[in-house]
Amino acid sequence: MYYCIPRKDTNELAHRLIERFGSFAGVFEAPYELLRQTEGMGTESATYIKALSAFVKRYMIDAYSAENVIKSFEDAKRYMQYRFLSDPVECVLLACLGAGDRVVYSGKIAKGTLEKVDVIPSEVVKTCLRCDAAKAVLAHNHPGGICNPSHKDLATTFVLYEELQRVDVELFDHIIVASDGVYSMKESGMFPETGA
Repeated sequence: MYYCIPRKDTNELAHRLIERFGSFAGVFEAPYELLRQTEGMGTESATYIKALSAFVKRYMIDAYSAENVIKSFEDAKRYMQYRFLSDPVECVLLACLGAGDRVVYSGKIAKGTLEKVDVIPSEVVKTCLRCDAAKAVLAHNHPGGICNPSHKDLATTFVLYEELQRVDVELFDHIIVASDGVYSMKESGMFPETGA
């Protein structure tokens, strides 16, 4: 905080932020307006924290997905693990794989609330066809929750699996990212092709 509030002891402010938002990570994930309204903070300080958060997120994504190849559920988990840092609501990310299982497209396709997000199967199919994908990896987050799949997660996976099969695209895995870990539905035997 010293870089945006020079010539002042910012230790007390740092403790105040951690106390208000629960943890160091919580400070980075806090909404801009709530940061700005914290005693001792201002526009520049809040902007600095949000910019630093985005910088760290981008670094983690680049550092841990240099290969951009997904051949196993371990690859899928590693690829998706840092892509939801600082997302306060549930989001869905789609990665399309082309020749050699290389990622040819990766992007967020849906944004929801703290506890749910809706996926439109036709949008997933369209994106895969547009990218000429052979395989697709779906991922979503459970902010502040556990990474086990819900009944809705399972139902969504089965629907998408069938919809993609119709256009000769393999749904390779569905990954769930939460604060307690990363879950591969394929690895856990919860995937349509396993007959679970």
